[in-house]
This record gives sequence, structure tokens and C-alpha cells, in this order.
Amino acid sequence: MGDGELLDSLARCVAAEGQSPERPATADQLAAAERDIGFALPSLLRAVLTRVGNGGFGPGYSLLGTGGGATDDRDETADRWYLSRRRLGPDDGGWEWPERLYPLCHWGCAIYSCVDCSRPELPVMRFDPNQYSGEGSYQQCLGPEGYTLREWLASWAGGVNLWGYA
Repeated sequence: MGDGELLDSLARCVAAEGQSPERPATADQLAAAERDIGFALPSLLRAVLTRVGNGGFGPGYSLLGTGGGATDDRDETADRWYLSRRRLGPDDGGWEWPERLYPLCHWGCAIYSCVDCSRPELPVMRFDPNQYSGEGSYQQCLGPEGYTLREWLASWAGGVNLWGYA
């Protein structure tokens, strides 16, 4: 499935589910977010944000937007959430949020699906801080969902329950 077909499939799913995505992101909003986070978003994610909507649709509590798009329950867009996690200080257990691990979807209870933009296949990872044992690194709270970004989006559009990942 090409990008155009996937975007059409996402738009049909959004309509069928009665979701109301945020107004599509503008080129200026994306450029500002990318400048702030220090890297370019994957072209597929850019296309989703500019053609389907700037978040506010999808599984869980929705995809996060960028710039003036959809926020999580802490009122943070994906770019703001990423930056706030990257700025954790030395009193935060010595663990840094992984570079280019960009939040994609908010599931509630501080759980997020994130896309690893540092890898060409763009795997989706789950961050669940509720798994933290109180010892060691928060790395234990990250796990693969078993999908690439393209597969994750296509699976949701195809009716797959992404909450119950492998």
C-alpha cells in the first residue's frame, strides 16, 4: 500500500469512527517543530499530519499533533512532550529519553506509542512508566510493539486493536 492509499484508508477510518481530527498541520508548523526537536519527522508522519489531521484521531486517546495540534492530558503536543522528556535533569535517575524517539499516540495513564525516528524502518515502541520497578533505568519501560510506523497506521485503519500489542 502506497502513501496515498494509506492516507485515504486513514481518512475513511476516521470518518467511519466519527472522529474529529485537528485541522491539518501547516508547513510552517512542521518546520517550527522540526527546528525545535532538531530532526526531520518521517515523511509518512508529515503526510499524516498535513493531510489527515494534526492529531486528534486514531487509537487510544488519539495521535498527538505538533505545533497547534492535538495534545495529551497534560496539554502537550508531540514536539513539546518530546522536548520536555529530553530536558530531564540529573535528579531524574540519570536516564535520558532516547534521542529521536518521538511520541505518536497517547493511551492514557502516561502510556505512549512512540516512533523511533533514528532507525530507517521506523519501529513503533511502547513507553509505559507504570512498569518501572523503582530500581535501575526507565529503559525497562520501553518495549517494541512489533510494527513499523506504516504497519501501525495501516493496522489501525484496518481495525486492529493496537492496545494489545505483542
